[in-house]
Amino acid sequence: MSFSTITFLFGFLGLFLAIYHAVPRRFIKTRNVFTLLASYLFYLWGAPGFVPILLLSTVADYLLGLLIATTKHKNLFLSIAVGQNLGLLVLFKYTGFLLGEISKLFTVFGFDSLVWTQIALPLGISFFTFQKISYLVDVYRGTSPPQRDFIAFALYVALFPKLVAGPIVQYHQIADQFIAREDTIRGFYEGVLRFCYGLGKKVLIADTIGTIADRVFQIPPAGLTMPVAWLGILCYTFQIYFDFAGYSDMAIGVGRMIGFNFPENFNFPYISSSIQEFWRRWHMSLTGWLRNYLYIPLGGNRVSKVRNYFNLWIVFLFTGLWHGANWTFLFWGIFHGSLLTIQRLVPSALTGRIPKLFAIAGTFILVLIGWVFFRSNTISDAFAYILTLGDFRTFFSTQDIPFLINNKQWVFLGLAAVFSFCPYWTERLKFNQKGNDTSHFIDYIRGFVAIIILIYSIIVLSGATYNPFIYQGF
Repeated sequence: MSFSTITFLFGFLGLFLAIYHAVPRRFIKTRNVFTLLASYLFYLWGAPGFVPILLLSTVADYLLGLLIATTKHKNLFLSIAVGQNLGLLVLFKYTGFLLGEISKLFTVFGFDSLVWTQIALPLGISFFTFQKISYLVDVYRGTSPPQRDFIAFALYVALFPKLVAGPIVQYHQIADQFIAREDTIRGFYEGVLRFCYGLGKKVLIADTIGTIADRVFQIPPAGLTMPVAWLGILCYTFQIYFDFAGYSDMAIGVGRMIGFNFPENFNFPYISSSIQEFWRRWHMSLTGWLRNYLYIPLGGNRVSKVRNYFNLWIVFLFTGLWHGANWTFLFWGIFHGSLLTIQRLVPSALTGRIPKLFAIAGTFILVLIGWVFFRSNTISDAFAYILTLGDFRTFFSTQDIPFLINNKQWVFLGLAAVFSFCPYWTERLKFNQKGNDTSHFIDYIRGFVAIIILIYSIIVLSGATYNPFIYQGF
């Protein structure tokens, strides 16, 4: 089940909220039980065959967490716990890729290729695996006590707003919220607004311009011209941002409706003036997880420069692999790791002289080039596409543009650029500080805009085909 469907909006979500808020606030455990059952129903709807795997791995991690906290062999049990989580991830996500590459080697040396059955990928496995590991490490470090209430722990793992595509919530960030949650009318209202804005990002912007990116990337690289290539990657650059940020907004919004406060996941990444800043703004919950559970354990900045560069490479190789079992994702991670290394090698006195507007434009171009690898089917296709971006021989070949994009899509592409690079009013719509007449006026505007977005999104959804979130496949 996807957030951006009529079934979810008028069926699941409405019924869930009605029953949840019918339970008195003082019965927090009853609310937890109901939310857990609803979360399993949500997962059952989208991936019925994998509910037993989710449940069994949750039971295993619950027991291992208690063993880590209560026995002298905490290192052993942490290793078992992390190993079984990563083992499941590798089994389901990377087995087909690894066997495919081995099969290619076999054919090179004259042997018969391997025959295997492709394993289906459990929905959201990359996200809930990282969340379970964060709990286990937090218990090991003493950052959080072990969760002895199995319902609360299972709810942390399966909480449906964040289950499929994050944000990746570290256990210590919401541990207290399973015992007591701030459940107010104001919080519910803010959650509704946030959900509506996220729905608009996904349905009205990402899906609209995403069709253009799909058409362009279906064209063989040899058939591309410079204007078409730029149009395609610009559309994909905005599509992936508004698609994923839209999901995050909806997840955070639903969480707020029931009293949970999830961490922010995006902070206008395309206004970054460096790659380092981009990663402080893009998919912040993943960046925070990698920093706390991989980069710092490797030594972080407390090591020699050479070792620090090596740590960066390890982190971004891991980042690329986390996104998918394909050489293109791995190369995308290497690309960003290389850019961060180069940035650290260049003296800050030199980079500081670059005007901010040029720094933002340069960073955006580098990120855009990285998205070519992310979106392409093969690395060779990606390099061919990038070469076309600089092929000025076809600079004036614009005859295909009118067949790829219509006036409505031009409008939403323009809105995507405005909302990406002009954060002030977008932030005013997202957040509000009460206390004066101006803020009350902005509050009314926020509500009016949310209603318009919701109505328009429902109209679009009623005639649209199913279009899942990009990160739902990770």
